[in-house]
Amino acid sequence: MGETLYMALEYDVRDGSYKIDGNLNEEGQCEILENFLRSRMNEGIDNSEPEVKNIYSIRIEWNPEDDSLRCAHDTGNKSLRDAILLNVFKKMLNLESKVS
Repeated sequence: MGETLYMALEYDVRDGSYKIDGNLNEEGQCEILENFLRSRMNEGIDNSEPEVKNIYSIRIEWNPEDDSLRCAHDTGNKSLRDAILLNVFKKMLNLESKVS
């Protein structure tokens, strides 16, 4: 049985800072973020009302047994969740200033 791998992200919208905890190294974090974001392409618009707060929490888990990704978040809206994850992904790859 493989261990579920996860990353727990806290993102501060005031300054764009973030911290990540979990059982993945930085390369693994980037890989899970990329795979999660790719898997959500063409999901459509989420018209749910987003939660308004300063710090959001997002947890992504990958189960190697069935290659499934799960996500828990407190954004209230999948579009906001994905925008936060994309912003963090760009920062991790140092693409923030190169991609608009």
